[in-house]
Amino acid sequence: MKAEKGIELIGPIPEQYEISFNGYIVPRLTAKKLIGGDLELFLDRRFSIELTQAEAAQVVWFVANAMAVVAGYSSHGEHSQPLNPYRVGCVALRPEHSPDDEGAP
Repeated sequence: MKAEKGIELIGPIPEQYEISFNGYIVPRLTAKKLIGGDLELFLDRRFSIELTQAEAAQVVWFVANAMAVVAGYSSHGEHSQPLNPYRVGCVALRPEHSPDDEGAP
């Protein structure tokens, strides 16, 4: 039922853990332990996936490195370089021509 006025309490949010990969925290990635030993990973507290611990190890490695590369680093962790020569600063995507342009391909 929607509250007419005031605040609405949502939760409680179950206990979640930060994730460290090779001694370095993976930002915006948390986990919850499930019954049976599996894990539920949460990205940015909005997206989640249930995985075995072996699957989670592969996914965490991939996500950590993908996030580092997008942020302009060579990789996640100890050997990361702050300036990645392949870094692309993308602010917005827009087509070169709109369908309304005359002579658009």
